[in-house]
This record gives sequence, C-alpha cells and structure tokens, in this order.
Amino acid sequence: MKPLIASFVVMILLCAFSFPLSAEEEYVMPETPDLDRAVDDLDREIQETYDDFSLKSYYESFKNGEISFDFPNLAKAFFQMTFKELNVFMLLLAQLFFLGIIAAVFQTFQSGFSQGGISALGQWVIFLAFAVIGMRSFRLAFDLGTSAISDASNFLYALLPVLLGMLSSLGGLASMAVVKPTLLAMITLFLGILERFFMPLIIFMAVLALVGNISPQYSFENLRRLIRDVILIGLGFMMTIFTGLLGLESLATGAIDGMTMKTAKMAAGNFIPVVGRHISDALDSILGASLLMKNCIGFFGIFAVIIVIAMPSLKIFLMSLIYRLAAAVLQPFGQNNYTEMLNQFSSVLTVLFALVASTGILFFFLIFTVVLLGNITMMFR
Repeated sequence: MKPLIASFVVMILLCAFSFPLSAEEEYVMPETPDLDRAVDDLDREIQETYDDFSLKSYYESFKNGEISFDFPNLAKAFFQMTFKELNVFMLLLAQLFFLGIIAAVFQTFQSGFSQGGISALGQWVIFLAFAVIGMRSFRLAFDLGTSAISDASNFLYALLPVLLGMLSSLGGLASMAVVKPTLLAMITLFLGILERFFMPLIIFMAVLALVGNISPQYSFENLRRLIRDVILIGLGFMMTIFTGLLGLESLATGAIDGMTMKTAKMAAGNFIPVVGRHISDALDSILGASLLMKNCIGFFGIFAVIIVIAMPSLKIFLMSLIYRLAAAVLQPFGQNNYTEMLNQFSSVLTVLFALVASTGILFFFLIFTVVLLGNITMMFR
C-alpha cells in the first residue's frame, strides 16, 4: 500500500511542476557561413550594375521569417536593366547597319573602280569589321551565360546543405540519405556536360556561322543545324530524366519520413507517462518552426536563382533579337552573306539562351523539390 501511495504522490508532483518542453521557445536559425558568403558575393556582383537592388536585404528578411517583396523596386530594377541594355544593343545595331550600308554602296559602285582588286580588298575589310563586331558581341553574350551558370551553381552548392540539414531536423532522414546523393550527382553531371560538351559546341556553331559566310563556295549550314539539334535534344533528355527521377524519389522518401515521424509522435504521446503529451506538443512546435524557416530559406533560394539567371538570359535574348532585326533591315540592300551571318549568330544565341534558361529551370526545380520534401513529410505526419 505504501509504494502505491508514494507513486501516486510522485505523479501528482510531476503534474504540478511539469511544463511544455521548448514549446514556447523561439526557433534559432543555425549558422550558415557558406550561404552568407555566397549571398554576399551575389549581392556585390548585382550592385555593381544595379545600385538600388540589394539581394542581401531580402536574404535577411527571409531569414527572419518575413516573406515580402518590394515589387515597385523589383520592377524599377528590371526596367532599368532592360533600357540600359537596350541602349547598348541599339549602338551595336547602328554599327552593324552602318557597315552593311557601306558594303552595299561599295558594291553598287564597284564597276567604277579601275581595278577589281581594290573593290575586293574593300569588301574584305568591311566584312572583317562586320565579323569582328559580331564575334565581339557573341563573346560578350557567351561570357554572360557562363558567368550566370557559374554564379547560380556556386549559390546552389552553398544553399543545398542548409536546406538538407533543415530537412533532417524535420525527421527527413530517408530523404536526406536518398535525395542528397541524387542531387549532388545530378548537378555535377549536368554542369559537367554543359561545360565540357554543350558550351564548346556553342562556340563551334559561332565559328561555323562566321566561316560559312566568308565565301559562297563553302557552306556549313547542315552541320550547324545538326549541332543545334544535338544540343537541344540532349538538353531536353537530361531535363526529363533528372526531373522525373528526382520527383519519384522525393514522393517515396517523403512518405516514408512522414510515417516514421507519425509513429514516433504517437509513441511519445502514448507510451511516455505524464509528460508524453507535452513532449509531443513541443515536438509539433519545433517541427512547425523548423518547417517555416526551411520554407523561407527555400523560397529565397528560388528567388535568388531567378534573379541570377533571368537578367543574363534577358540580355542574351535581346542580343539575339538585335541580330534578327539587323538582318531584316539589311536584307533589302542585297547583302546576303551579311544577313545570313547575322541570322546564324541569332540562332546560336537562341541556343545559348535555351541552355542558360534550362539551367535556371532545373535549379528552380531542385530547390522546390527539397522545399516540398519537408512539406510532404509534415503532411503524412
């Protein structure tokens, strides 16, 4: 009888002095030095061009759990960038148009020269100047594309460990074990193929566009189209395989983690005497705060990737349109080799735009999948 009374007294004391463990404590954001450094680097590069836009301020806001966008400032930065690039591209268009007009006039009065060698030399000088301007602008667009992909990949390498660490804090151990190697393998394979195969093919396409218009006796149009088809088909194949594989893995592992967390919560609530329900409630609060923070960081990652990829992609797309416009304006003057070269350069830049934009879409999907994994885990829980 005495042991029963003693146990009853102990239970009363535990109930009287028990409190919800960490249920009201604030979730503390873990230290993320690599991600902070990556955000600082991106913010520094962006502010070299756009002083009024600060990516770091958005990062601090998202870290504090505040998902807010300054749409007027974003629109202002977008239009400022667009009109600034349009001014540069209009200067490029004026240079191409001026050289094309000179070549047309030179060809019209070619019969007035006493020596055919002089006219041929003049045509060659004009064509070389035309080609130099075209290749210089292509090099600028190519550097923009490679720099955007490099910046986005460096940021993604800094972001993914943070998101996956937060995912494991939500109980996503199976997701962490399966998805992390898949993510790293996908990113490494995609960037390796992009850097060592697709980008050299882009340069080769530009060289073919230049060499194939030096003389009408040589044409590489079919070879250039074959390379373009290989790049686009290979890119589409990789995007389909990567997104499909990652989607299937995320659904399977998310369900497993969710059921595991649900079982652990039920066990804590039902089999731990007195304080089991308090532990279960505290676990709910901690998981909810961790999920909110992970979603905020994930949404910031999506926002940053869009900013890093969208601006260079827009520049490349505008440059491609400028080439098309210059070719359309020069065509009535009869300069077929000039207009054909511009059209082919425009086609090359369109393929480059597709590569950069597809990289952004793939990175967007990768981050979104990691964010969705935590939500799936909590949903099944």
